[in-house]
Amino acid sequence: MKLAEALMARKDLVAKINKIKELIKNNLVTRKDFQLPIDMTAQFLQYRELQGELEILNKKIDKTNAQYLTDKLNELRILDSKIAFYKECNTALMSSETSWRYNDDITLQRNYDLNVLNSWLEQCEAMRRKIDREIQKTNWETELIK
Repeated sequence: MKLAEALMARKDLVAKINKIKELIKNNLVTRKDFQLPIDMTAQFLQYRELQGELEILNKKIDKTNAQYLTDKLNELRILDSKIAFYKECNTALMSSETSWRYNDDITLQRNYDLNVLNSWLEQCEAMRRKIDREIQKTNWETELIK
């Protein structure tokens, strides 16, 4: 199984787990005279079984990522953090454009060059796309470690 296939399987497994969790939570308490159409014990057993499968799959994915993708995943997290911060700063600088005068007594000014900030943002986004492509390529080429 390729890493990308394992990631898709994990997504499906998490969706199944969430569905069973909702079913269990919604049926924990009912009216006394209501006949429950499902076996709660079986639902809990299925939940535990799926959680066990997820744990095994997560360990394999983590081992594979540790061997092949640790640096790339770390770079991605750092870039995501930078991009989020630069976007916040961009929003603050852009909003000052429409309200240069706070009121009659106070005039606002920008204290950083919006063009420089946008350049950094574009560079980070381009680097993120490049790294993401590399990770996707590795995901499809790399066999899952057992």
